[in-house]
Amino acid sequence: MALIKVFVLSCFALVICGLSIERDSSSKQINPAKRTISSYDSTITLTLTTSSLKYLRIGGRSSNYYYATSEITISISGTYTFTSSSSFSAFCYLYANSFNRSNAQSNLVVQRSSSSSSTGVVSAQFSVYLPHDATSSKRKRATSTYILVGTTENENVTGALSVTLATSLATTAVSTATSTASSGSSNTDKLIGIIVGSVAGGISALLVLFACANALILLCFFCCCFTGYAIRFSKAYVHTGLPIHGNTAPMVFQSGSFTGYYWNNDQWSEPHDLTLSFHPEGKYVVHGKGKDSIGAFVATGNYSPKTLKMTLSKKYRNKLETAPKRNDHHFIAAKYDPEMPQRVRELLEEVGDNPVLKIQLGRTPVLAVLVLFLNLASSWKFSDKQLALGYDEIYHNYLLVTIQNNKKTNVLQTMVHNSKDTIPSTVYKLEKAHRVRLMKPVFPTEFVDLYDIPLTRNRMFTLNRLITTASNIDKHFYTYDAGNNNMCQTFVENIVDINGLIANIVDNATRIALKPQDAKALVATLGSRSDIVKRITDLGGKLDKWVFDRKIIWKKPMKKEFALIGNMQVKVLDETSTNNADDLLSSSFDNTALNGMVDTIIENTDDAFNAVLAMEENEKKAKQKRLIIIIISILIAIVLIGAAVAVGYFIWRKRNSTLN
Repeated sequence: MALIKVFVLSCFALVICGLSIERDSSSKQINPAKRTISSYDSTITLTLTTSSLKYLRIGGRSSNYYYATSEITISISGTYTFTSSSSFSAFCYLYANSFNRSNAQSNLVVQRSSSSSSTGVVSAQFSVYLPHDATSSKRKRATSTYILVGTTENENVTGALSVTLATSLATTAVSTATSTASSGSSNTDKLIGIIVGSVAGGISALLVLFACANALILLCFFCCCFTGYAIRFSKAYVHTGLPIHGNTAPMVFQSGSFTGYYWNNDQWSEPHDLTLSFHPEGKYVVHGKGKDSIGAFVATGNYSPKTLKMTLSKKYRNKLETAPKRNDHHFIAAKYDPEMPQRVRELLEEVGDNPVLKIQLGRTPVLAVLVLFLNLASSWKFSDKQLALGYDEIYHNYLLVTIQNNKKTNVLQTMVHNSKDTIPSTVYKLEKAHRVRLMKPVFPTEFVDLYDIPLTRNRMFTLNRLITTASNIDKHFYTYDAGNNNMCQTFVENIVDINGLIANIVDNATRIALKPQDAKALVATLGSRSDIVKRITDLGGKLDKWVFDRKIIWKKPMKKEFALIGNMQVKVLDETSTNNADDLLSSSFDNTALNGMVDTIIENTDDAFNAVLAMEENEKKAKQKRLIIIIISILIAIVLIGAAVAVGYFIWRKRNSTLN
């Protein structure tokens, strides 16, 4: 039997003094009897009149919402259920210790809005765990006093709000059983019982320890392998999963200015000041702008009022700006970049760290059928413009990168005795068509029109370093738009320029071949059909992605936007120079424009190269840390399994000695 003492102090106050349990000690049964304490219900009425106080509720539009309060005192921790019923749309809020109407967010534990049913009754229900002392909960403020606040959804609405408080703090009591069974059990039965109990206990202990060891290994594995990588897309992370605060109603973020920290290089960095604007009517989209230690940026993202999670994607401004000298770099390796095609990433994982032996600029004339198509689409204005610009041919540019490959069988070393010191190598073709491509050359014509690009002394290049440096500086690295001079020729020139190799070119013919042709002027001859080139390349890129990037990748980092690094100067060119072939042929080494068709000129390329080196070093350290943690986890699992076996063996020996 359970006795609950309740005292009503006023129409808004309820005190629960506690539980007392009476047990029937006279019950003597063979089988143990179980009895559960009954639940408790009480109704609180909150009356809203024109004389009630007003305030600005959470998510409200003004300070014209009537409200009433009720003080609840508990003497035991547990789960309490609140059920409201009213004739109007209402909101219920529960606060810990006190309620401050000027700061409705302070001390808030839970909130809930009501919804109308088919019978016309507007009701809401929520359950919440209320801790009584400071040791019961770490998330909510533990106390014995809680404030229930009732208000309305619309302004200047009055009426009565009925709230039913229910709890079922159940306690199970087992009475003492007096056994009347026969005591004539044989020693064989006792022996079987002891053996079965020992085996069952040992197996249970082994299973528990084995489960703990596996859980520890999995936890360490996931913490190590996915540190620094997002394993879900931003929207999936925001809208799925458990809420940060349990048992809370949907909350609307408030637009305003914020300051804090941002995560970078395994540490929190500052400053991070931003202004955000939330739009619930636009599928919970958030827009804003701000400034951090890198520079000014604009931010877009989305949030969920249910899970209270939010993600932001920052894009830094591309203007004349010099970032301060910093030791941290915001680079993402090309082999982890989600924009990079899957086949290229696999090659970079395999041979991306092999030293580069030679880089050559290659070019081949564009297929005649494509030129014919452009002439037909432009009524032969394309050829007229080509002749006016002085172009004999329209070229497709690419890079032939020769890397050291010790895994490749060197036939020359085997056949010729004097060639034993020859370094085995492999040639890869790096280009941009509808997408970035890295492959071995196929056609002999790809080795005809070649120009050497000297490497920088005392600097070891790899495919990963070449591509990573360019992809983090060139904001158009992955896009193809010939109508805006963003094509294969500018792609090649940017890689050479950003990696600081243009200064090594002394041959004027190489400089002329590297110079991009004016594709924007050529595409403009198509008139209203000028966007057909971009549509075709975009369609080819989508088909390529659907066909070849169908594999699921666990490591999905955040989308990389254009970012400045320490001591890197980026200058915007206001005007595009005329890319006339006659001017190029008559120019000298000193006055040849190297970046006529490129949006930016990169200075201090050493900083970009050093940034990639620092990124590679951090990646090596992270891999070493993950390996150490995995080894430690395996050793701990082995120790736990050994301990479980030892405990089981000890129990078995003890039971055996007892029988003897």
